[in-house]
Amino acid sequence: MRGDTLRVMADEIRSMIDEQNEMNINDETDILPLLNRAQTKAYEKLVRVYPQPVLEPVEFTLSAGENTLELPEHLFGDRFKLIQWKDTNGRRAKEVKIVSEAQFIRYRTTANRYQPRHAIVYGRTLELSAPVAAGSGTLEIFCVNDPNPLVYPFAKILQTSGNTIFVDAESVDSDYDIDISDNSYLNIIDGGTGKIKGTVQALSFNGTDEIELKTVPDYSTVLDRTVLGSISSVSISRDDYLCNVKGSCVLQFAGVTRNFLVEWTAAKLKKNKTGAPYSTDEDEVKKFEAELRRAHMARPQKSRIRMTNRIWKQGRSIRRVRSISRQ
Repeated sequence: MRGDTLRVMADEIRSMIDEQNEMNINDETDILPLLNRAQTKAYEKLVRVYPQPVLEPVEFTLSAGENTLELPEHLFGDRFKLIQWKDTNGRRAKEVKIVSEAQFIRYRTTANRYQPRHAIVYGRTLELSAPVAAGSGTLEIFCVNDPNPLVYPFAKILQTSGNTIFVDAESVDSDYDIDISDNSYLNIIDGGTGKIKGTVQALSFNGTDEIELKTVPDYSTVLDRTVLGSISSVSISRDDYLCNVKGSCVLQFAGVTRNFLVEWTAAKLKKNKTGAPYSTDEDEVKKFEAELRRAHMARPQKSRIRMTNRIWKQGRSIRRVRSISRQ
């Protein structure tokens, strides 16, 4: 279900393994790497079939005379779905078409344009067919973002007060040493969507339910994330989570994607630990893709014009008469 943490999913995976081999499975070294591999495989299929949940519009403002920009680093496989040029009031948007090298040569110009219409991509650079004019607008790219790596939760949030976060003592991962420098950087995770709301650094932890945050973090950015000195601007809700800065502890996807991650990981563990003839990982991938298409690509096929339509039949007869008269 949506909002499942990795701990819940790991327990479910363990329940699918026979008791004899369950004791030989380690959450960190066995389950976690496989869940991340499963997420990457699922993501590959998802962005082809139904990319909308993972698209993020990113705007770029180019100075007058500029026509190149570097693509964002967080693109999944350097993929994006749409580029459009928005005028200064942000209301009119025109698609910027990606063209081939041969076509780009034909469209390229050195004269400034208020609305570039074509572009080419090479390496991680996007080049517009014309430099932009001053104050003409902004370029908006709908990016397919990298999935956040999956990590285990540190604790569930109950409430906040100033720069102090109170957590559910029973949810705290006792094996997580927050005093280690790398572990002191924590992501605040939306408990429903898995999105990262912000990144903070812990100053101290009382060992049970209270975390005091640093108002002046040791580093301003960690893993390309801005480390906040105050959480006043972050909308933190009860049942949000804290986890290591490396990723998110709540799965972003529900339904068939969530089921695939669990089933693929369980099948892979069974094969690795027992060598038994369980379904292969590729079988699970194919089943997932089929279920994904059924879930998101089922559309009524009613767009074709029936031959019994009166207007179609009449137009067809007129065209036939005209062709005969020309003979």
